[in-house]
Amino acid sequence: MSAQKRYYEEQAEIEIDDIITTLGDGHISIDTAAKKILKVQNVEMTGLNEYNVHDYLFEVEGQGHA
Repeated sequence: MSAQKRYYEEQAEIEIDDIITTLGDGHISIDTAAKKILKVQNVEMTGLNEYNVHDYLFEVEGQGHA
């Protein structure tokens, strides 16, 4: 994977992690977190999309990461 592609993927992951932290702190709902994640630039590079983002958030929340 090129360094530039990896950089943009990592930036998207960092932004998504921040949203998950906010969800875990109880400041936003799962629906709000999903909407924010789908607006993250280059989110498609992380494998998340409108069809699986809720499943991902429920999984993360269930593991205590949110």
